[in-house]
Amino acid sequence: MKKKKIAAFLLPAACIVFVLAAQSPTYVGSKACGLCHKTKSQGLQLQIWEESGHSRSWVALSGESARLMADDAARNAACLSCHAPLSEKEPRFKEEGVTCEACHGPGSVYKSIRFMNDREEAAKNGLIVYKDAEAIKSLCLKCHKDGHGIVFDFEAALAKIRHPVPNR
Repeated sequence: MKKKKIAAFLLPAACIVFVLAAQSPTYVGSKACGLCHKTKSQGLQLQIWEESGHSRSWVALSGESARLMADDAARNAACLSCHAPLSEKEPRFKEEGVTCEACHGPGSVYKSIRFMNDREEAAKNGLIVYKDAEAIKSLCLKCHKDGHGIVFDFEAALAKIRHPVPNR
């Protein structure tokens, strides 16, 4: 009788955990994104990111200028929030810097080809899509606030990192 009561409790609890886990997307990292987004048909998006300052933003925290700005910048929460934005949520991707999912959200659900072939479905499943340049600029300005003696030119920066899928 006692086993039935325990089973009666555990089964619904397990179902709740399973449903909540299914609803909570997780981070997959740039390598997972790059499996599809490295091709010419996808606009060489992985390459654009790899060649950008975003992919190297974590490395900047170990440089001399970082040491002048903060004690142990690679562990400083204020520095990490921009140079390695996933460091708190998913530390294993910290060294990827400003990775795909820092802007587009955790990809465990929307990375599926069945969603990525339909942008609207991908958005329903967690892909963050920006409606216009102002929305993108708003995100960028969370970190690029003319700090560190650098004036932020949004138009020039956007031209460097723009990564549209051709014919979309």
